[in-house]
Amino acid sequence: MFEWACVKWLPITAALGCLPVDTGNPVNTLRAFYSAIASHECEKAVALAEGYSVERCQKIASLQLNEPITVIEEKKNSAVLQFSVAHELTEQKQRIATTATVALKRVGEQWKVDFSTIKSLNDKALPVSDTPKPTEVKPEPPASPPPSKPTGLLSLWAPEALQGKAGDEKIHFLRKPDFSAPSRTQPNETLPPLKPEYLNSIRRVKLPKDKKWVALTFDLCERADEVAGYDRGVINALRDKQVKATFYAGGKWMQSHPEQTMQLMADNLFEIGNHGWTHGNLRVLQGEPMQQQIVWTQAEYERIRDNLQDKAKSAGLVDLMANVAHQPAG
Repeated sequence: MFEWACVKWLPITAALGCLPVDTGNPVNTLRAFYSAIASHECEKAVALAEGYSVERCQKIASLQLNEPITVIEEKKNSAVLQFSVAHELTEQKQRIATTATVALKRVGEQWKVDFSTIKSLNDKALPVSDTPKPTEVKPEPPASPPPSKPTGLLSLWAPEALQGKAGDEKIHFLRKPDFSAPSRTQPNETLPPLKPEYLNSIRRVKLPKDKKWVALTFDLCERADEVAGYDRGVINALRDKQVKATFYAGGKWMQSHPEQTMQLMADNLFEIGNHGWTHGNLRVLQGEPMQQQIVWTQAEYERIRDNLQDKAKSAGLVDLMANVAHQPAG
């Protein structure tokens, strides 16, 4: 059975539809369950498991499911899997690594996690260290043709610099989460308040009847316990095909990837949105911590845009900065 995960709809065209998530397989179901928890899609996690609650999900600050997942037993309508996961609770500053087993059962054509059967084989607190631990490097993307000469603001970089380099995709996990504030915590420009008529509303785009458009959106997230990567293969493919896209970037990700952020800002194909400082769970955060997720990200965007403007000015291209938004999209 497939559940459908759709991209967000915005007025940007691209040729890609909804992406299926296979829940007709116990291993993939467990992956989908923990992926939903990690991305704070708590309702989806609850739908994939019995004995699990939204309240429990909301207590998870960060989570990483490790491969491989081992099938201990599999029958027609039941399975037992062994896996390892590292997680951090919102009220704690310590990351816990767990190896556990859990049973899954078939409900109709779909598998479901029976969370009440989860059994921890061992729990251990990971040692506190500021040294990042690299994950396994992804396979190299297929070789692409030589890049064409950049134009506009992208001419501030050599073609090879825009293509990225091997290892950009790597994610480094920090033993000690980084909750420090950025160098600039307040944006110079204050966004206007939301109009009253837009409160508690959901935006949508009304398309002409003869048009079938899909908006591509990508998240550039970086939680407090990691230094995330940069998937150059995706960016290069979009540029090669001249496909527009929106990147919802976290402020901490922009801070650790200033050059790539400037390149995305400089590309007329792309726009950047605000995705919170560390992908904070806004269902749990309240008051100042919640505001910091948004405001710090706006301020970091401004700081990096200022750096891009300095580069453009030095190259005599400052007039092109009029095409670069002063604030990330909401």
